[in-house]
Amino acid sequence: LETLYQSKTLGGRLRVGATHTYLKKIALPASLMLLQSNPNLKIDLREMTAQRLLIELQAGELDMAIFPEIIGTIDLEQKVLLEEQFAIIAPNARIQELPKIVDIRFFKNKPMAMLNDQFLMRQQIDMQARQEKINLDVRIELSNLGDLLTVAKDTQLYVIGSPIICEGERGLSYRKISGDLLRRKAALCWRRDKFMTASMKAFDETAVLITKRIIG
Repeated sequence: LETLYQSKTLGGRLRVGATHTYLKKIALPASLMLLQSNPNLKIDLREMTAQRLLIELQAGELDMAIFPEIIGTIDLEQKVLLEEQFAIIAPNARIQELPKIVDIRFFKNKPMAMLNDQFLMRQQIDMQARQEKINLDVRIELSNLGDLLTVAKDTQLYVIGSPIICEGERGLSYRKISGDLLRRKAALCWRRDKFMTASMKAFDETAVLITKRIIG
């Protein structure tokens, strides 16, 4: 049975947004797969913070977006693609030296590099630290996950990030950090009052396929 993304009949313009990790690992591969099979389709793919994606989606500037699931947004449909636990990201040899079980208390008095507080991930990390009464020694704050990966590769600063971003990154590995607040769900979202076009359905289908490949 032919799937929508293979139909070769899709056309028009599809506006899709995603946060950095989910754009790189899900939205971009899904878009390229759709374009390969549908020469009349055009995709406008945009990287933004989760907060900005929510605003653009609610304003009708985006058709669909992939960002961490937000509870209580009654005007959006949210389809969970995957769930992930935050992790220390570092070169392979350094990961091997870490304890088998790591929680937020491990980072007490350790120099860290983090995304700035505009990112939901950073906000969750800070909430977990406050819950455990731990002061984090953040030496540098960054506004780009690519820069955070560079820090993880080239310095001794401790970096917390999404484990799926390590896929395909030569020399980098991760160890998950336990904590109820240190997890998130990637959700494909669209406005509840928006008509679900064939292109949107095809993107949904393709994003699910790409995600299954990531989580094995």
